[in-house]
Amino acid sequence: EHNLMLDLLCRNLGRISVNAPSGKKSSRRYVGGLDKFKLLDVELTRSLSGRFSLKSSRIALPFANISQSLNKLAGAGLLTDVAAKLTTEGTQSAQILPPFLVVLRLLEDWDEELAGQLVWPSLLWLMREAGFIPGECTCSRCGSGREERLYFSTRAPSLYCREHLDMDGIENYLDQEVAGLIGQAVNGNMRPFVPAISRAGMGSIILYSKVCLGSVLHELPKSFEFFEKIQDM
Repeated sequence: EHNLMLDLLCRNLGRISVNAPSGKKSSRRYVGGLDKFKLLDVELTRSLSGRFSLKSSRIALPFANISQSLNKLAGAGLLTDVAAKLTTEGTQSAQILPPFLVVLRLLEDWDEELAGQLVWPSLLWLMREAGFIPGECTCSRCGSGREERLYFSTRAPSLYCREHLDMDGIENYLDQEVAGLIGQAVNGNMRPFVPAISRAGMGSIILYSKVCLGSVLHELPKSFEFFEKIQDM
């Protein structure tokens, strides 16, 4: 009854399920505990049937500021769930783990009031690294990225310039400035993003992020709803 079942996101093993014997009470074996949002150095064993057990662990990076802020905690929860869903169990997560750790470090150090805005471009970056969205904001038909506006539907993340917009009723768009900032974000450059963007621009970025996330995951994690509620408070 003191054991724990954990999901770990590992560089070489991907997302794995691990049994932590006495995980609820052993501080000697698991130095610093086994709470969420901590970078751990772990020692694993594997049975003949392929099941993993956690032999020992220690905290390499605690992310203490995240655990003390509801805004950051909600954002970290959403980012963690998305990173786990983008990683296939038992396969390498070399593409996802480095940007995921960069994002957590930024969230740890970011100003409390701006931390929520960091989450949206971070989600786009993770999806880009996992290969689900392109690295540039360009028209999916002609490849142009110099348009004043790039339009998108709430059903799919494809972008279209005015010339190649062949669907009626599409009013959602990214203006040139916002598209440029997204282009930086999906390639890992977060720092110019906040607080350089206007409220209207932030609204379009949030909507586009939701569309991308919905097209990739098909079902949004519960942490998504919690994060949105925290942002509305």
